Amino acid sequence: MSLLITLLGLLVSTIIATILNAIWPRIPLPIYQISMGAVFSLLPFQLSFDFHSELFMICVIAPLLFTEGKIRLVKKCLNCVSLFCYWPLG
Repeated sequence: MSLLITLLGLLVSTIIATILNAIWPRIPLPIYQISMGAVFSLLPFQLSFDFHSELFMICVIAPLLFTEGKIRLVKKCLNCVSLFCYWPLG
């Protein structure tokens, strides 16, 4: 239950930060998110959960790196194909 309340609080603080960014777009969104995190940490609730860094790396970081590498590989292959297609013409 503590994990659910913590995640709900983080979701609400992210939504509030996004709304504030829509109202005042001159201030970058990460500044709002950091300030909402600071406010969230000052609340008198004792909310905590265990963070497993290995699980985070497997579930979040690895797919992001794979997707980035796949996109870059496709762009590189398209550049090579266009180079070889136009090379005899010019």
